[in-house]
Amino acid sequence: MNGTVLEPSSHVVVVNRWREQYADFARYLDHSAHRVTYVSTEVGRASIPPTAAEVVVVEATDDLAEVRKAVAALAERHGAPDRIVALKEDDLLVGAALRAEWDVPGPREEQLLPFRDKFRMATEVAAAGVEVPDFAPAPDAASVLDFAGRAGWPVIVKPLIGSSSAGVVRVDGPQDLAGVSFRGEPRMVQAFDPHGIYHVDGSFDGSRVTVVRASRYLNNCLEFRGGGVLGSVEEDDPEVNGAVAGFALRVLRALTDRPTVFHLEVFFDPATRTCAFLEVGARVGGAEIPLLWREVHGRDLMETAFRNQLGLPVLEEPRQPGTGETGGWLLVPAPESRPCRITAVTPMAGPLPGQPYAEALLTPGEVLPEADSYYEHVGGRFRFRGASSAAVEEAIRRTAASFEVSAEPVAPARAGSKVVQHEAVRAAAPELAFDTVVFSDPAALERYLAGQAGTTQVLRPEFTANTGSALFARPGRPVPPEELAGLWRDGGRVLVHAFVPGTPYFANGVVVDGELRLTDTWRCYSLEEGPRWLLTAVVNALPGSAEVRLLEQALQALVTGSGVRSGPVCFEAVLSGSDVKVVKYARRIAGEPLPRLCSLLGIDGQSGDAAQAPDGFVADYAFTVRRDGTLTGFSGLDEVRQLTSYSGDLFMPAPGDTVARTVGEGGGAAVLLRHADQAVLLADLRYLQERNRAGVFVVAD
Repeated sequence: MNGTVLEPSSHVVVVNRWREQYADFARYLDHSAHRVTYVSTEVGRASIPPTAAEVVVVEATDDLAEVRKAVAALAERHGAPDRIVALKEDDLLVGAALRAEWDVPGPREEQLLPFRDKFRMATEVAAAGVEVPDFAPAPDAASVLDFAGRAGWPVIVKPLIGSSSAGVVRVDGPQDLAGVSFRGEPRMVQAFDPHGIYHVDGSFDGSRVTVVRASRYLNNCLEFRGGGVLGSVEEDDPEVNGAVAGFALRVLRALTDRPTVFHLEVFFDPATRTCAFLEVGARVGGAEIPLLWREVHGRDLMETAFRNQLGLPVLEEPRQPGTGETGGWLLVPAPESRPCRITAVTPMAGPLPGQPYAEALLTPGEVLPEADSYYEHVGGRFRFRGASSAAVEEAIRRTAASFEVSAEPVAPARAGSKVVQHEAVRAAAPELAFDTVVFSDPAALERYLAGQAGTTQVLRPEFTANTGSALFARPGRPVPPEELAGLWRDGGRVLVHAFVPGTPYFANGVVVDGELRLTDTWRCYSLEEGPRWLLTAVVNALPGSAEVRLLEQALQALVTGSGVRSGPVCFEAVLSGSDVKVVKYARRIAGEPLPRLCSLLGIDGQSGDAAQAPDGFVADYAFTVRRDGTLTGFSGLDEVRQLTSYSGDLFMPAPGDTVARTVGEGGGAAVLLRHADQAVLLADLRYLQERNRAGVFVVAD
């Protein structure tokens, strides 16, 4: 594809994690003329245009494996990507790796590493004759001591790759080294420069800086990490701006000959009007910088970055006239460790001189999330403009002194919380939710079960990925104490609800323009083992069958109620007559073995956008191990392998192997069943259930 032309109906994948609309994606690219899809965190969904062709939610956009899988799924449904955009600093290398894998235009890893690896960038900038404070690798404390012996104390120790000053430590002397960790990612040490820090933002066309502005930090990013406010005011002194702009040009020419936006930080000596290099990123500055540039100066640096990654020419002129004023911004840190719930906040914005012209505050009751976009999710964000640097600085300091915000801690939401899932289902579609009772105290749970001794109750731990984690307390058959204690092993709470008789199903699909389309549905089979029902098999249900229609109709209410417009979804549900209850609900692609079973059936599953007629029927069957020990042989395995639908072993231990009692999904061995006739496969499955009850494994101590 031509790197300077975006063909009509191109598939553009955008990787995003921002809740704030730092980037106006809908304006940058016509979403009706192109297939624009997004890979986003849950928090980032708020800034994605409603006209997006699809959104796939991931836990972390800097997890290359997870984003790679999401992009592959989008490619199945929308075609191979023609461009891939990732604007956040921590996502730059993910975007570069994916561009290389899909062979699309845009920056590659080797072009971006000089802007991400701080040791490499300092080395290359210094080699070009640019002033850089002395630096060296810091693999351990001894190397820091050796360096400080030459350069003096204090020194700065920091990770080679990072953002928002994460992991940066000032070390004032040998006594401080005990608190510095050298584990994990590589680090470097650098001489401390006492001068004030400026950030310099703009655009470089490969040979010249086309637009640039210098701003003076009123403190610094490291102090913000430590709990102080962070403020910045644009410089209105022409001599300072000229010196900083010239220095920026030298730095950029040392690192690249390609177009890039940049966020440069320098030490500035006011006595000599000279700069020394701190670091630079090939991205738009964080905090309020992109918004300030749009609102005060009429220029959208995010659009420039977006067009650079698409390989399109940069717009030379501003989108709109600027105000001609000087800008500034202020961040006030979160009043509690995130996540936290705001309890009180003082609005500060207004039209009067000295007031911020814009602010971003949470209202009391809202939760400040524990999200990765560090400078976005803070206690308060403010933007200023005025006639001079002095006027803006005074307004910033006055706001910092007057603003008040308070919050209370909120327990972090661990991934996969069944409590959160059940609450989400109840909020979106109450008729699909179980009537659950949640316990955080083992004694309270035991008292409750004693009062429900005449009914069957289902007990689920809040956190576990294991399908077989639920326990059943039946009349006259209470859960053994050791099993009850195991519910609390992974932390969290315990959910309890009355047993609802019915048939369990896994139902997977995609949402297209708000419409749920189940692509693959699986009936679940299980065996009772003590206080558990252990999953032994899943068998595909035919598209259009009565049970699939019932599930699709009922689950549509959950999709609609939770506001999902596009992307993959998966459910675990119980079908009881015409009623449906939801056990689990997630906005993601189902895990193995279901995608693999789909491929055996010759269907796309969630890689497609609708159900397809399968090539027959398939099931995986897992055998239960009933005691720990050494496997000495099998009982009935030869007969199993003679079944009409038997299609091979999925996994099988060998005599002499150590085996463990089955307490969850998966079993100790599994076989694959496959046949064109559903009746034949189901008859074999019934035989396997009886064989499994009788026991397949011969185990010795």
